[in-house]
Amino acid sequence: MKSVARKENYVHTIKMRNETEFSEIYDKYKDDIRDHILYDMEGFDFDIDLLVIFKTYNEKKNNISDETTAAATTIKGNRYTIILNIGSLKMIPYDRGLDIALSIKHELGHVYDLYHAMHNKYYSINPLKARHKDFDEFVISKGWAFWTEFYAYYMTYRSYKKEYGYPTFLRLVRGYEKLQTQYEKIRTLTDFKAESANAMLESFIDNIKSFAYLFAKHLAGSVMGKPYKYDYCEKTKNRESFEIVNKLEVGLMKKIIPLFTNTYGKGMSNKMYELGKYIIKNLFIKFDIYPIEYYKYIRFAYYP
Repeated sequence: MKSVARKENYVHTIKMRNETEFSEIYDKYKDDIRDHILYDMEGFDFDIDLLVIFKTYNEKKNNISDETTAAATTIKGNRYTIILNIGSLKMIPYDRGLDIALSIKHELGHVYDLYHAMHNKYYSINPLKARHKDFDEFVISKGWAFWTEFYAYYMTYRSYKKEYGYPTFLRLVRGYEKLQTQYEKIRTLTDFKAESANAMLESFIDNIKSFAYLFAKHLAGSVMGKPYKYDYCEKTKNRESFEIVNKLEVGLMKKIIPLFTNTYGKGMSNKMYELGKYIIKNLFIKFDIYPIEYYKYIRFAYYP
């Protein structure tokens, strides 16, 4: 079923489908969800044919960010696509639709960002590209990955700051300390060809990425969310990790702020590059994880 809405000179089209066995719950709420999405897309300054898919997600928490996989944004068959969790519909009687509303707002933030990044007339970025042969594109991709999570959460907190909490600074500190602990274990490895060593390194790199994701969410919440008032004790503030994370917060915000001005204009790629370079230097290389060329593609690898 398609629904079409016209906003000024733009046409917004939605097609929805259910890929789960929960057809009853989908049929019950699909019209309301469609109307809600069309309302949320009123600010989209471009034509869009959006595909909305409901799936069942197996939610697994990451040991750094504790985030669950509940939604996604991609492109399918030349359509911008958001994939939502059918579990969010099941929660409607209990949370009055908050979970699904948060997911929609967040994923539409990604769609808006994705569209403009891919239609920049000066430097088109394909954020969905999984592998990069060019080093600069690899760095830009890391900057965009951080920015788009920040932006999506920024837009979500702008609408739901009272209802939606964000990670505290102390949670970031604890997340960074987990990385430090894992890093110390990796430094004791002697046989890097062993399967267990490769698994540990892959897990470590994934955890750094998860920590960056957590940081983007924290920054977005600290800017647009409900203010938190915490007075940490001197013992906590004197922890080495506390100072490191504080410097990271300042440094990342300095790279984020320029992106608020003419975000998708001529300087977009340079700003994304500078953000990506900062993240690689201060999060990955800090733990001896370097971008290298491997079989013609750039990837992260451990180099002690």
